[in-house]
Amino acid sequence: MTCEEDCFVITARGCDEVREFKSSQEEADTRLLLHALHASTNGFGSVIVVSEYTDVTVLFLAHVSGFRCQMFHKKSNQVH
Repeated sequence: MTCEEDCFVITARGCDEVREFKSSQEEADTRLLLHALHASTNGFGSVIVVSEYTDVTVLFLAHVSGFRCQMFHKKSNQVH
């Protein structure tokens, strides 16, 4: 979860700040991939990126080889 420049990980045990994600970057598209990378390097076996936007798809495809876990990209079936 992000709140302005700060980033937090929320688990069943509580909430902790992730200082390496502190950023003034406002675009959620690039922050989304940073969160996925963090999950892949911290023991998660798979990550699902959910987004309707083409730019997220392109970023995902460009960086998927750098992840250490299974990566999935999900788009909903809803038409907007």
